[in-house]
Amino acid sequence: MTISFYRNLFDYNYWARDRFFEVLGHLDPQQFILDLGDGVGSIRDKLTHIFAAEKIWLERLTGSPEPFMTPDRVGDLPALQELWSRTEQAWVSFLDAQTNETLKDSFRYHDLKGDEHHSKLWSILTHVTNHGTYHRGQAASLVRRLTGKLPVTDYIAFSRL
Repeated sequence: MTISFYRNLFDYNYWARDRFFEVLGHLDPQQFILDLGDGVGSIRDKLTHIFAAEKIWLERLTGSPEPFMTPDRVGDLPALQELWSRTEQAWVSFLDAQTNETLKDSFRYHDLKGDEHHSKLWSILTHVTNHGTYHRGQAASLVRRLTGKLPVTDYIAFSRL
């Protein structure tokens, strides 16, 4: 893999997120935080989880992890968008500083339980984007239940641009 491949995956990740934001902008604010009672939580819960994971992984890579962001710290969709925009810019800067060689670098970090791990940068980048895709699928189910309208977030639709 090359760094341009991972930049493309992150571009896709944020493109897909923004498709969600377009649909969610039409929701009543109460629908955004509504727990639909199936163990998945609210749309805010799912999207905050994706955001928080992206944020903490970047913090692990840059050596400054903070506590994992919880949904109760995100009041509404505009607040989440603002927080996520800053993290997106930080990811872009981080990726711009990487090379094909640094993808092979190993990083030492602690998971949320405090256990220590080592992973290659390419593996972490793959995980971050795959994790977002997985949880956007869960969020899509919630959006469908509330609005019947789903954003198109398939990679092939992104790559056709």
